[in-house]
Amino acid sequence: LHILSSYYMASKTNRQKRSFHKIQGKQEHNNDGPSDPKRNSKRQKTNHHGQQQKQHQNRAKQENKQQFKQQKRVRPDFFAVHLEQPDEIDLSSAKSLEIRNVPPFCHERDLYDFIISQLASKHGAIDIQLIHSRHNKKKQGTAIVSFSDAADAAHIRQLNVSRIAHLPLKYNRLRIADHRESRDQRSAIYQTDASLEGKTDMLKLSNLHWKCTLSHLQQLFHALMASSSSSSATRVDGQDAKEEGEEDGVDTDPRWMRLMEDKNGYPKCQALVLLGSAKDAVFVQKTLSQTRLLGRKIVVEFSSYTHGGALLPDYDGMNTQLRGVSKKLLLTNVKQSVNTHEMRKFLEQQLEEEEKEKEKEAALDAIITDVYLIHHPKRVC
Repeated sequence: LHILSSYYMASKTNRQKRSFHKIQGKQEHNNDGPSDPKRNSKRQKTNHHGQQQKQHQNRAKQENKQQFKQQKRVRPDFFAVHLEQPDEIDLSSAKSLEIRNVPPFCHERDLYDFIISQLASKHGAIDIQLIHSRHNKKKQGTAIVSFSDAADAAHIRQLNVSRIAHLPLKYNRLRIADHRESRDQRSAIYQTDASLEGKTDMLKLSNLHWKCTLSHLQQLFHALMASSSSSSATRVDGQDAKEEGEEDGVDTDPRWMRLMEDKNGYPKCQALVLLGSAKDAVFVQKTLSQTRLLGRKIVVEFSSYTHGGALLPDYDGMNTQLRGVSKKLLLTNVKQSVNTHEMRKFLEQQLEEEEKEKEKEAALDAIITDVYLIHHPKRVC
């Protein structure tokens, strides 16, 4: 006990000495000399200026937060094209960067204006390929930005977005890095081979817009078939089109299509299309290359992937045999957010329109006996 009490008294005196020296040092600092009115006025001015600056920053932050909340409520437009791919840029030789954590309500024009604001007045061509999730509206997106001038890419690559005070709140979490090819591209389903020209009926379409759907591709191929059939009787350089390009009898109607997605449900901006014959594939590859779809130039290549599954309903032999016999329907390519109630409502609307045309009355509940919905947790079925 004696030892402990002595130790406690020693520590108490040390604490008292430290507090005394602190108080004395403050008094010496305050009593350096007579107060200077000019110096005091300068201090007051700087303090007032600092307070005004802080108030201005707080107001700007509040305005940014309000704008950010309002933009969050706005639903994205899945049909509008805000920025087209420029003609003067070659994607094969351009320097590409990857911008991550893009807000779901941000589109290509927003990113383009942001990048232009950080570059000099004279800059090269810029292409932005935005990738958003079509299944979840709350997920962050990714943008692949290609620069014709490598100096512009180097300047944006060194940019630290979190330190730029005047940027809106939606850009504060952007992450900029060099674009690298994903591991998915090494899979056999993505491989192409130019030597398969005239030997394969499978084509790979890349550089698509992230909003591109199977309906867009179907309309594109149907328009191509209509144009090829109408131009089959025209003359090219004094010869029949049939003799020169053998366009007569070309069928561009797809037998099978698939839009590629990664494991998280983000589009890969690529698609596989199976045609009727190798001759049809050669004609489509020559015709559709560098054709614009939703503002982007399509790249068409011969795919080395072999499809051995079912075809589209119009070309599936099993489906034609079950037509008029089976009482069950299989609906594919269903959006992940669709539930059973929405699916039943959609089917009832289709049946109501059909019954109105036939002028018959039927109990819809008796027609639709069951709806069994199957969803993948991350991808589209």
